[in-house]
Amino acid sequence: MRRPDAASTAAAAVAAASGRLTRERLAAYETALVSRFGPPVSEAAGALVPHALRAPLAGLVLAVPFLSRHMVLDPTFLHRRQAPLTDPAPYFAAPALGLV
Repeated sequence: MRRPDAASTAAAAVAAASGRLTRERLAAYETALVSRFGPPVSEAAGALVPHALRAPLAGLVLAVPFLSRHMVLDPTFLHRRQAPLTDPAPYFAAPALGLV
């Protein structure tokens, strides 16, 4: 079963909005993303690292392939720590996005 990604969830939200792309009509898109993927990583991890250390640490993480893979790619792009969906319908259906 295919796992929905942010792009397909956005496409469903835009289609369900029927051409009325207002902030209110698309607010459910954010809710759908958070319910599927969790809160944005920047909110969770950013509070733990002092601002002055973020750029040097990010450079280190991206320079080391093992760290890049396990700290950036797997959790944020590949979502390897998430269980597979059993029913993707709630993430694609317009009623689930609150746009109908």
